[in-house]
Amino acid sequence: MTKNTCDKMRALTAAILAAFSALATPFNDGDRVVFFGDSITHGGFYGEYVNLFYATRYPEPIV
Repeated sequence: MTKNTCDKMRALTAAILAAFSALATPFNDGDRVVFFGDSITHGGFYGEYVNLFYATRYPEPIV
């Protein structure tokens, strides 16, 4: 990949993440979250990413 292509991909990724951040709503205390998937989901990274996302933006609720 060329540097220009990588820069464009980074910019697109940042824009997508910013859009999702604007749509995120905090959970209520005691809400439950389920990740349903396959062996990749079983690895646990999806849950950690979502946990980190909400913990850094909405630190108060206990989910």
